[in-house]
Amino acid sequence: MNQNPKILITREREELGVLTQMLDVEFLCVPLLNIKLLPIEDNLNGEIYVYYSKNGAKAMQKSGWFAHEKVRTALHLTYGSGTARFMKELDLPNVIDGKASVPEIAQQIEKFHGDKRVVFVRASNSLKSIQSALNKDFPYDEIIAYTNVIDVKVKSLPLHDFAYITSPSQGDRYQKLLVQKPKLIFLIGASTAKSFNKSNLPFTVLENPDDLCFKETFYEKLKTFGSEASNLS
Repeated sequence: MNQNPKILITREREELGVLTQMLDVEFLCVPLLNIKLLPIEDNLNGEIYVYYSKNGAKAMQKSGWFAHEKVRTALHLTYGSGTARFMKELDLPNVIDGKASVPEIAQQIEKFHGDKRVVFVRASNSLKSIQSALNKDFPYDEIIAYTNVIDVKVKSLPLHDFAYITSPSQGDRYQKLLVQKPKLIFLIGASTAKSFNKSNLPFTVLENPDDLCFKETFYEKLKTFGSEASNLS
């Protein structure tokens, strides 16, 4: 009797969100990073805020900045629809769903928001992919909203059929801990994929940086495995 495919995902179970709708799979939640929200005490005067993940938005919310009218009514551009959905649930009126690649988001910022004060809300350990894709003389500010350091207490990974990796630092740690090759690894972002290029591991990069895209792509890819989707004992 075939069992449900096991998907390793590098986040807490309460962070599964729309993925809880996938009732015919088993998620193995293994956070590889310690995330700690930081107090944001800067005097914020941005006109557009750019977010890499929900953690940045959560830090802004926790520090009370969304209660400030100037920040609340500013433009909030997200890398990924999951972050956009979270921010829209906070009743922020001007959330832009950055459902695009890093270069496309950078082009969007330069083309449509070049006359605005741009603030990136990022992690302490960030490749700053979008900033790096901007023209070198493009002005912007940054807020370090959360720390994201390797959780050294995680020393092994459970056996799994598939994996879902959403950042370069998670990808690096995953490869160091991996023992048995999975059938396929789903990745978000070109920067994450870069660390897998020489790994000889099977991977695919999602078209959009979003859990809904993962869900659709997973089921499409699953068809190619048929009855061999899970053979773990």
